[in-house]
Amino acid sequence: MSNIAFSQLLEIYRNVRFNKAGDEGVLTIASSEILNTLRRINDDSRVADDSGIGLPFDPAASKVNDVVTINIGAPRVALGYLKRSVSELLLVKQALIEEPKAYYIIENRFDKNTAVVPPAIQAYRKILEIYKLFAEAAAYSDPQKQELVFINEDKFLLPIRYNEGIFVRFKMAEADRLLALFHDELHRDEKLGLLDSAVVNLTKSLGPKARFSYLVENIDDVTDEVAKGYRLYVSQFSYTKIKSDVEAARVDFVTKIHKTIIDIQTQLLGIPIATFVVASQLKSTASCDLSFWSNVAVLAGAWIFILLLLIAIINQWMTLSSIK
Repeated sequence: MSNIAFSQLLEIYRNVRFNKAGDEGVLTIASSEILNTLRRINDDSRVADDSGIGLPFDPAASKVNDVVTINIGAPRVALGYLKRSVSELLLVKQALIEEPKAYYIIENRFDKNTAVVPPAIQAYRKILEIYKLFAEAAAYSDPQKQELVFINEDKFLLPIRYNEGIFVRFKMAEADRLLALFHDELHRDEKLGLLDSAVVNLTKSLGPKARFSYLVENIDDVTDEVAKGYRLYVSQFSYTKIKSDVEAARVDFVTKIHKTIIDIQTQLLGIPIATFVVASQLKSTASCDLSFWSNVAVLAGAWIFILLLLIAIINQWMTLSSIK
């Protein structure tokens, strides 16, 4: 655990006029808290190492409102980052996908508690939102390598590489329009699928390292691709489409009803035909001879036919009830 907090270092940074290199500055000891921090740095080598601050003067002999010269180096990474510019901050690979918890930008005199956010930081934060959205659409996210993996016809890599230069060309309004498409949870999975396709289709002809920057600079094209695809998807649920489906289903049901009725009629027509056949096969007999047993077999066959016909008619009637 560190012996000094980044918030204490911030109080020093905010009151320093840095030189061009950012490694030295003139500090106004504006409060007793700053003076106490300087004395701890001077008295404890571990605190001095963590802070990265060198004191070419004796804080014990200093007082509040004194103006002194100090040497300022980078603090321990676990505490936070001191960077000359946003460009230097982006050299930290993890900062490409996540805003550091604690940092100070000398050029903009900015930290996360600064009320007025510079345009570069606004663009940076918006790009991080775009990255998070892309990560949702991707099949796999690798924070260690700072890359996203999409699965199209093959594995498609999207390394997260960009610099401060794209902030000038970044269309903030178009990025907001893309993010707004995903504010509603309705059809979110389908929209993420459309975003997946848009990312791959727009950058598959580019080298891996140029892909993310291209998407950021042309975020309007990404937004248009997703919006067009979503409109096409939603059109499947329009009133006209649903009405057409219902009409088609109605026609299909009516056709099934007519077919079932025709089947019943065809089976009923078999009754008089079967009666005629049975009648023509019966023979006159006065004794229990061969003709008698022949008549019995014909009548038994007729009753079996009637029974099977009744079963078929009941089955067709149940079919009608099911359609109803």
